[in-house]
Amino acid sequence: MTQVLLITPGWDVREAPDELPASHVATGDWPDGALDQDAPPSAHIAQAITRRLKGAISSSEFDSERAVAEASGLTHPTVGRILAGEGLPDIRTLFLLEVGLQTDIWPAGFHEHYRIQLRHAGGPPTPDAFPPGHSPETPDRPATTRASREILRRMAAGQTHAEIAAALGTHTRTIGRRLAPVYEALGLEPGDTFRLGLWWATSDERLND
Repeated sequence: MTQVLLITPGWDVREAPDELPASHVATGDWPDGALDQDAPPSAHIAQAITRRLKGAISSSEFDSERAVAEASGLTHPTVGRILAGEGLPDIRTLFLLEVGLQTDIWPAGFHEHYRIQLRHAGGPPTPDAFPPGHSPETPDRPATTRASREILRRMAAGQTHAEIAAALGTHTRTIGRRLAPVYEALGLEPGDTFRLGLWWATSDERLND
């Protein structure tokens, strides 16, 4: 499944660092849960690295994270933070882990699972960003609730999950949970905001309060 990185041009020039990778999990648990639609590239690659690292450790001769850290010339807390989704390892750390475990940790070919959609000046994705030949299913009953419609209206106005959560006084994970039934009703993969937006733009449910 191809996933979308929703990027505002110049995203790499940030006033503040990205939030912790694990904080972007919308459903499930780190590192196997689904990330929210506004998860930055760092969260996606951190999740892939964590999965690879966990698999490498489980199939290695080392019996603990501490042993892996020692063999890699790192501290135990550093390895623990990576596995917990509390940070993205730098190139040096990643290289040392690969040497210590004698296996690849960087997910080769990971880029093949993504495409970039630019969002200009905080606006919503453009219609031509939708994959051709793909349209949401037509549900036989309302797919939304009052709460999810409020979220969808704000998304259509260009607000991110984080901005919506702040406006509604809740958490970004709650936004993901409220949208989960909508994705299911439409037969969409969680996080497929492009096809969700296409359906919402033409749905009569927009007229409900």
